Amino acid sequence: MASPQFKCYHTIQNCREYVMKALVKVLSCDIGQTPASIPLVDGKAIVAKGRPHRGRFENEVFVIDDLGLPLEQIVTAGLKAAEATGLSTLTVPTLRMGVMAGARETKAQAAVAIARAIKDFVAQQGPESSVREISVVTFRDPEAERMLKAELL
Repeated sequence: MASPQFKCYHTIQNCREYVMKALVKVLSCDIGQTPASIPLVDGKAIVAKGRPHRGRFENEVFVIDDLGLPLEQIVTAGLKAAEATGLSTLTVPTLRMGVMAGARETKAQAAVAIARAIKDFVAQQGPESSVREISVVTFRDPEAERMLKAELL
């Protein structure tokens, strides 16, 4: 089974229609509600359970990030939603370390926040937790990889 993908969508400047179109396009799967009824509020996690298909993730966890909440809280919301759904293998992107770097925190501060969220989540989960593996995708960014390794290892 493919790892679930964890995404953040920024809804700043009345982008609700764009975000909803993106969710509908990517979510050729069940989100348990109509896209128009999904509240797009900062920190809201949306879990989409999909069907296996080639080249795409089977399940996705979307977290709305309007930059109003600390990054650690955004990452934690996604991790908790994935665990509550019973997902076992997660892939987390380098949130706020690419295009959004510097919008709220520096790239180094974002690395610390991502690592802290993952470490705290793992420490709080007992052996009964469904989550067994969490990977961080650095999108061929050696600096982000170095920073995250320093924080996580």
